[in-house]
This record gives sequence, structure tokens and C-alpha cells, in this order.
Amino acid sequence: MRPTDPSSLSPSVGASPSVGASPSVGASLSAEGHPAWALSEPIWAATTPTTGWTDYVLQVELIAGSEPGAHRIGLVFRAPDLRTGYVWEVDAAAGHLTPLLRVEGETTPLAEPLDFDPIPAGQRFAVRIVVEGDRLQTRVDGRALPTIVDQRFSVGGVGLTTRPGARCTVTSVQVHGPGDETWLEQDFTDDRTVFAVGAVVDGRLQVAQGANGLYPVQAEWAILRGEVELPPRLRWARLHVAAASPEPGRQFVHRTSMNGTELGVGPIRSVAAETRYDSYDVTSLVRPGSNAVGALAWTTADQRFQAELVVGTADGELLRWGTGPDWRGIDGAEVYPTVGSIGTGFYAAPVEDLQYEAFPVGFTEPGFDDRHWPPVDLRPAFTELQLDPTAAVSVQEYRPISVRRLGPDAAVLDFGRTHVGGVRVCAELDRPVALSLRFAEQLDDHGRPRHRMATGNVYQDRWALPAGPVDAATWGLRVFRYLEVSGMDGEAAATAIRARGHVYDLGDLATVATDDARLNDVLELCRTTMVSNNVNLLVDSWSREREPYEADAYLQARSNAAVGSDSSMTRYALEYLLRRRTWPTEWPFYLVLAGYEYWLRSGDRGFLDDHYSSLRGLLPDQWLDRETGLVIKDFGNDGSSSRTDQDIVDWPPSERDGYVFGPVNTVVNALAHGAFSTMAKIAEALGRTAEATELRVIADRLADAINTRLWE
Repeated sequence: MRPTDPSSLSPSVGASPSVGASPSVGASLSAEGHPAWALSEPIWAATTPTTGWTDYVLQVELIAGSEPGAHRIGLVFRAPDLRTGYVWEVDAAAGHLTPLLRVEGETTPLAEPLDFDPIPAGQRFAVRIVVEGDRLQTRVDGRALPTIVDQRFSVGGVGLTTRPGARCTVTSVQVHGPGDETWLEQDFTDDRTVFAVGAVVDGRLQVAQGANGLYPVQAEWAILRGEVELPPRLRWARLHVAAASPEPGRQFVHRTSMNGTELGVGPIRSVAAETRYDSYDVTSLVRPGSNAVGALAWTTADQRFQAELVVGTADGELLRWGTGPDWRGIDGAEVYPTVGSIGTGFYAAPVEDLQYEAFPVGFTEPGFDDRHWPPVDLRPAFTELQLDPTAAVSVQEYRPISVRRLGPDAAVLDFGRTHVGGVRVCAELDRPVALSLRFAEQLDDHGRPRHRMATGNVYQDRWALPAGPVDAATWGLRVFRYLEVSGMDGEAAATAIRARGHVYDLGDLATVATDDARLNDVLELCRTTMVSNNVNLLVDSWSREREPYEADAYLQARSNAAVGSDSSMTRYALEYLLRRRTWPTEWPFYLVLAGYEYWLRSGDRGFLDDHYSSLRGLLPDQWLDRETGLVIKDFGNDGSSSRTDQDIVDWPPSERDGYVFGPVNTVVNALAHGAFSTMAKIAEALGRTAEATELRVIADRLADAINTRLWE
């Protein structure tokens, strides 16, 4: 395990707290002398073993998609938990079914791929799996495949899973036990599903990329707490928090708190194989005596949470304590039953149908009674932990600016601007309430929030609230301005409900003003958008894909730089995209432009030194035509999408204004010229004079060729 940066032990270094909390049975700190993270280990809520699911028939009906990857899915069975079981990986377009074993989250082949007739795009087909003893029999589209004999897993539930880049449409899932008894029947006609793998749209389950769901549900949610006794004369304290994996939801895994105060969310998505951790200054929160740390966490992959408290005393002693076998935790399935995803085909994030009576109110405070909570599961150690270098994300609450009644117990709340986050409901209820919350960025033609968004998200949560005091908040991220509330009248909703926006600290904020009031309104709109919608990564949006794209990141970085002084998020996004490029031909060229502008604004020459070779490798030397000097490609030039090195020009295709694609693409050439000429400036700044000259020659010749050959 990589040690913590020693500077993170200083009370003046690291992210500042936002707001949240959690506790467990008292433990004692250990004294100085141990390396960072040595006195804590990853944990998660214990899973409940699935019993009785031994011999059964699993039948899944699917539709093969036409988009890249939209015809691949893994069918899971005899899975005791989300990390273990049989996985039959189906590639409908290729006509292959690959039997896999999954153990501790890692898959290995069980047998050679089994062939069936490829399924045309748009066609429905069924996969039927009969498990009886050690015999695993499969039919695809009615065709019997060779029986596999294996007995490594004898009991466990069923599920759906996909790899990154793969997704599929499922129309029904059925499980029948002995005597044809129905154990599970899902046809998605009620817009709900027991699998946390995607959203139900028009009666079909759209399974997202990198998804993983199991029925009976197994510890997707974890509510974790620990308590520790601290001595008097405390001088400073920091809490380091790591977790995995943010990939399924493309958002944070944990919302962590100490002594009733929420600290923040994390981790940020990793650049490569490392796991990122956050470091919080908790000096103002710790107290002599009992202290509690806790987290509400969700993910369906690599479920691990680790926290370590480091305390300095007035006597100069350094004390440590963290997650381990003395912590307790519960599976949050009773609090948040699995009913589907608010995501799209690109990610799955949970619908939060809160059952408030099951929520452990007060679990974030010291002294909470967790005697009936089971001990946590210990998980494998992280191999590489690195500090999140970006600034803090805080949670800020906002009142609605207007309320419009829809009826006696329904209203539309307008929060005046778009927020990335959710809501908090704080009320004293005189009766139980079935509350429906529909979030939206836009209103429809009837003035109702369009919670079924054009992006594919379906933003609706249903909360069961008891009579009495209620203080509840959403956990994950939704992008919204409007909220339709059913189950509470408009006046009560306006008083009880606040938007909770996740706001990234952009540093010192600039103010730009002109003598034109209309232009000032536009400038303020832009400024507010930058402040309110970044979260902690430069993504295309936090609704549809939640994915960094080079061109989007370039524009966002420039906009952020015009508004605030922070540059850490830009650097992180650059490093992320240098390792995790996207598909369009010309998008990587933007990283050269962005890297150069980052240096000009931040003065961080080290970034250019560290990544010079990577930036240079983004230039399209392989497509330079010796005769003309132009970039000429003999593939990826037909306007297709989502395949590496396909020309994009603009997105979506409807925005291309009739652009004619071909081997010589004016847009690609223009951007290539910008990248070559900018790379020459980078080389010159680093003292690479010969390379700078070579790059300028290429750029000049490319400019001449564009002006000579591509103008009409």
C-alpha cells in the first residue's frame, strides 16, 4: 500500500470539510510509529448468504442493439454475492457465448466460447439456462448449446452484468424453481426492476455499461460506522477516506461524516489503476471522549471503504485509528430497495426509494446504539492509494424561488438555477406521507417537470415517510432546476424542501461587467453555470454520460479559468484523458491546446515536462500525406460514431449541418494544424528547439495546404 503524502498529516494541508456524519463500538487509538493506512483496512457491509437458490431455470429475453457494444451482456447465476458466481457472457452480434467463473470480482474462462447463429440488430432472442446439480444447460434463440459440467458454485442468485463499453436491452427476466414455481418474474411494465443495472424505458430495461446487479439483492448499499475514544488536549486531526469503485455510477461511492457533520463525498474517478482518497481537516469536529465516523456508500463493483483518523495532541503525540473489525455496518437494502437506475446506457446509479422508518436516524452521532448491527466484512487491501489533488466539493442548500400548486397535495418548485445534487426534506409530519419527487432540467408543454429527460434519465424517487419529525436527503447526483412534489401541498413543500447542490471550489471568483444589461445577464448565467455544475471532474454532463471528453474538457477548462483561480481540476482532467482517451479522431488534439493553456494560466511547467511525450503522441503524424501535407484518412471518415478514430466534426449528427465526410476532412485538418503549431510552442518553452522547428514546419505546410486545396 502506498504511504500517505507526509504533508497530508499537517493540519493546514488538504480539502476543507463540507457537511455529514457516522459512529460504532468504542476503540482506542494506536500511537505513532505506524505508516499511513497501516492501522485501517477496507470494509463493506456484510452480505446475507442466499439460501435455497440451487436448482432453477433462468430465462432472459433480450434485443440485440445496433450501436457499438449494445449486443453484449453477462447473465449471472448461482451467485452468492456481487463478486462471485457463474457468468455466461453473450455476444449476440458475434454469435458467441463465453462461460466464465467470477471469484472476488475477477473473471476467468470456464470453457471455450460456445457458438450460435449471430442475432441481427433489432431482433428479439431468448437465453435459457437450466442449472441442475452440476449440469449447466443453455439454449440461445432455441438452439441447444453443449452442456457444461461444473460444481464450484452450488447456490446463489441471478443477475445481469456488463463490461465497460458493453450494454444491452432486456425485455424480461424469469426464474422458475422445482415444480415450475415462479421465483422471479420481471417484464418491466411498471417501470421498476430489482436489478440495479439500468433504467426502465418504455417497458424495457436498458442495461448500462459496466453494470452489475444481483437478485436477491446483496449489499449494494452499505451503512457503516465506528467509534473511538480520544484523549484530552487535542491539537489537530485529519481523516483520510478511500473507496471503490466509482465506475458503475460514474460518481462518488461514499458520503462520509464525523460527529454529525458531513465531510464530503468521494472518491474522484481514477486516472489509471490507482484508488484516490480524500483528506479532511476535522480539527474543529474532534472532541475528548467518544467520536464517531460513518459513511453511507453505494456501488456494485469492488465494494471497499477505508478510513483512517490521524490525530496530533498538544503533547506532540501522533495517534491513528481507522476502519477494521471493530466497525459495524448494515446492508441498506431495507432503506433503499433496489428498483432501478436514474442513469442512462452509459452508467447505472440508484433510484432512491427511501423507506425512512428503516433508516438508522442518528447513526452519525457518538453513542448511537448499534448493538444489533453485524460486524463488517473485511475486504482486500488497496494496492495503490493516491491523494485526490482537486479542490473540495461542498454541499450548499437553496430555497425555491417560486412554488406553483398542481393540486391539494402536489406542487412544482423552481430553484432558479440548475443544480447537480438532490434535495433535503425537513418537516414535522402529522401523518404518514407517500412522497414522490420528480426532478427535471426543463418543463414540458404543460408546465410540468420533464423527469423523463431527453438524455434518457428518469428522475423519480418515491419516499415513504412516517408521521413525526423527518430530516431526509437524497444521496446521489441528479441534474435539475425543477422539482415536482406529490404527497405534500405547495406551502408545506416550499417550507420543507431545499435543493442540495454540489459546488466545486473554483478559488477566487472573477466578476465581469459591461455597460450592457443584457450582456451582463449572459455573463452571469455563464458564471453561475461554471460555479454550480462542475462537481469535481470536467465531464460532458452529469446527466447523460458523466464522462470526460477532450473537446468538452477544453471548453470547460477555459470557461473555469475565466471565472475562478483553481487549476487543479483542469490538470486532473488532462491526466485522466491522457490515459483514457475517447473515440473521435480530432478530440485528442484538444489536449495539446488545453495543456498549453493550462501552463500559461497556472505556470505549472512540470505538467509539460511530465507529459511532453504523451502530448506529442497525440499528433496525427501517421495520417500526414507526404505529397499534399494534409491529414488524409482512409478509414473512420464516413460520419459513424463511437469507434476509435472516427471523425466527429460535431455532435449529435443532427448538428453537422449537412457536412460531407471523406478522406480529407477540413475540420480534422484545421484542428490538426492547431495541435501541431501549439505543440511547437510547448517544445520551444521546454527548450526542445529542434523539435519546435520540425513541428512548425509541419504546421506551416498544413496551413498552406488547407488554404490552397480546401477553399472553394
